[in-house]
Amino acid sequence: MSLSVHFQKRLAEVEAGTHFLPFVGGEAARLERCAIAAKRVFGLPDGSAIDPYEVAQALDVPVIRDPEEFSVLPDGLRGSMLGSRQWSAGSLDGPNGPLIILNPRHAPTRLKVTLAEELAHLVMGHPPSALDPAVGARTYNATVEQEAFSVGGALVMPYGQLFRFVKAGCSLNELAGSFGVSPAMARCRVNRTGLSRMYAKRSRTG
Repeated sequence: MSLSVHFQKRLAEVEAGTHFLPFVGGEAARLERCAIAAKRVFGLPDGSAIDPYEVAQALDVPVIRDPEEFSVLPDGLRGSMLGSRQWSAGSLDGPNGPLIILNPRHAPTRLKVTLAEELAHLVMGHPPSALDPAVGARTYNATVEQEAFSVGGALVMPYGQLFRFVKAGCSLNELAGSFGVSPAMARCRVNRTGLSRMYAKRSRTG
């Protein structure tokens, strides 16, 4: 059974149940449920914050993130990719299945979310983008990318944990440190999950 088929089965289960998602509605709630379904595919608890590197390893999906590992790529592609900040990640079809490439010039906090986003693409069965060696970037489908970004964010910063931290008055820096992401990503999750008003009232830094 493919990951995407497994995901659709788990998503149907999630949609049939109830989940702790106060302040989240509509499309945002659907994306939170997609993240829960993805975690079930990964064999992880619904409320867990995933380590995307551990998940990729468990799925036997190689992740290239160190410059020396780029030696497996063709010369032209390797040179253009290592010299560019215009891309964050991409997935290729390797000899034994999917292969995820991360831009080593980006911060570890960004790469953590980026890898979670790539795993979301993979498990949800999104059509793959193509890396363009001429510019060191990849093709872009805004709808698909936004969906994967939102699900990836929910994978590393699950709503239940985020809600408790915000309710406790944690600052953006504290939220970021708790999940190993950037303050900007923490702010994004607070806003997208409808927790911005609670954050403004309770945060120790305002």
